[in-house]
Amino acid sequence: MSKKSIIIVSLVVALTFFLGRYSMNRVAINEVKAGYPTGYDVLNELNDYRYELNLPDFELYQPLCNNIASRWQSYKANNSHKGLQEFVDSYMSGLSVYEILTSGNTAQETVQNWKGSPSHDLGIRTYSKICVYSDDGLSVALLSN
Repeated sequence: MSKKSIIIVSLVVALTFFLGRYSMNRVAINEVKAGYPTGYDVLNELNDYRYELNLPDFELYQPLCNNIASRWQSYKANNSHKGLQEFVDSYMSGLSVYEILTSGNTAQETVQNWKGSPSHDLGIRTYSKICVYSDDGLSVALLSN
């Protein structure tokens, strides 16, 4: 995917999220599509969990979305946080970024996996800004304040 395509997709994603949030409707992309969850599905599930905890919804933060698909590709190839600092230095200079990774066939399973890990659950409870990329049953979320 070219840099221009990534920027366009990121802008469409941000606009869709913005319109969904301010129309008081949750973004619900691919509800009728069978298969793995999208980043929006996972984000909606995360926000539902935060609601149960009396925490505000995550803010979809565009700087965290810069080239997030490449983090997902790295996760798919290495199944680890390998290269996170280099990625942050290249695309998010100056941000403190926390990364959570997991697999899941549904958004609910994905979030349940994160909730079951004390360090991931703490990140979900602590940070306020997020970008999530999910495809092929693998999800990566970048979090910050």
